[in-house]
Amino acid sequence: MAGNISQPQPGSRTTGPSHHVLRSGWTVLAAVLMIFGGVMAIFEGIAAIAKDDLFVRTANYAFQFTLTSWGWIHLILGIVILLAGCALFSGAVWARGG
Repeated sequence: MAGNISQPQPGSRTTGPSHHVLRSGWTVLAAVLMIFGGVMAIFEGIAAIAKDDLFVRTANYAFQFTLTSWGWIHLILGIVILLAGCALFSGAVWARGG
């Protein structure tokens, strides 16, 4: 009986197009959040490099980095996160982390 094709029942889970849309929706959300976080880290890095007196310093800090060093660290990591977020939009598997 070729005319008797079983249709999925309402409420049943399928791995059709709707499943891929949901997965890509989460990927787009992750990409947008990574791009936003990367841009904010870049701004923090630029602010720390340009003007040392903008942030509060404490005498007994666990790390012995200067504020300019932290600025460069934030700037470099912000650029990496921004590029990884942009790579998620292009579908790069390495940007997903797994």
